[in-house]
Amino acid sequence: MAIQAARDIVRSEGVQSLTTRAVAKRIGYTVGTLYHLFRNVDDMILMVNVRTVVHIRGRMKKAIQDIEAPEDKLRAMAHAYADYAFSCPDLWRLAFEHQIQGEPEYPGLLTGET
Repeated sequence: MAIQAARDIVRSEGVQSLTTRAVAKRIGYTVGTLYHLFRNVDDMILMVNVRTVVHIRGRMKKAIQDIEAPEDKLRAMAHAYADYAFSCPDLWRLAFEHQIQGEPEYPGLLTGET
């Protein structure tokens, strides 16, 4: 619920509006409750980014499901990736441009571990 609220805030109001306070308000939690779920705002952003990367991966897999030629698969994957970047620019920027402070603990889906 919190991750979806964070995604919705980024999509509707932009990255600059994503705060634990804004997420807590949107879902009816206290900020303190969110800090039981996430260590800090960057931890929450990492989880938002996991969803973004999984979503992009799903779009790319769907785009190539009926394609045989490797070069056509690559082209279809590139189009799916670019389509996501253009249709959800703030989520894309958050996933690929946001600088995490300190030493983050990356979720397995972002590091290739599962």
